[in-house]
Amino acid sequence: MSCDPGKKEVRLAYKFRPSQSKEYVSMIKISSTINETGKPLQRDNYSFRSRLLEQVIAVIDSTKARISLTNVSENPEKPISQMGRKESQRAWSIEYLIANNGKILEFFPEDSSSSSIIEAYRNYYEQASPVFPEEPVSENQSWGQTVKLIIKDEGPTSAETKYNVKAFVREAGYDCAVIEYVGNMIIPYRKIESDGSMVIGLNRIGTKGVIYFGYVYGMIVKQEETYDIQMEGSRIGNGLKTKVTASSKMTSSMVLTDAGS
Repeated sequence: MSCDPGKKEVRLAYKFRPSQSKEYVSMIKISSTINETGKPLQRDNYSFRSRLLEQVIAVIDSTKARISLTNVSENPEKPISQMGRKESQRAWSIEYLIANNGKILEFFPEDSSSSSIIEAYRNYYEQASPVFPEEPVSENQSWGQTVKLIIKDEGPTSAETKYNVKAFVREAGYDCAVIEYVGNMIIPYRKIESDGSMVIGLNRIGTKGVIYFGYVYGMIVKQEETYDIQMEGSRIGNGLKTKVTASSKMTSSMVLTDAGS
């Protein structure tokens, strides 16, 4: 199968092999402002680099696989605040079950301390991970995803993302489908701060990005994204409850560096 101009259709699907491993390098840049009771509380502007190590633990009936994902973050570049430094120097691992069309079926926490990460990624992947059409796709073909949600104090709503196959190209030596997308996500936020207070809120996220999907080998070769994040919530601590808002801009790039064996 090839991505030459004469090729009208290709099948988008992940391909799994037992013990297969891949490595990606991710770069994230964040600019954010946090307000409490209507007044600026903190500003951050920093970037950091991570290595993402992905390994196939088991292949199940050739249509899905259990994957282990380990994220190892390196030091941020020139963080303005110590919050940026502490949050970026994290390493964590999760396991999940994924179908070959990209749908995340289940997450598996490794221990109780990772439960908050599991919950965050469950909410994220349910809305952000592309689920590919079952039929082959052609250039300029589009599809959409809608996730229905029930938000406390707001009722039913939905998160929607639209995908479009922009072109077929060669990227880093792979035949790729270039998939552009734009959408929105609504993700709960919960965090215990260093002073023991808890911040509970809701992130409303506008997303825009592009995926270079290597369809011959069934894997992402490169992905670039931008996020516009607006958070509203409350800080609870010392018997007090105050209103907290935050506005963030984030760019993210992920590049395959080792396709393994």
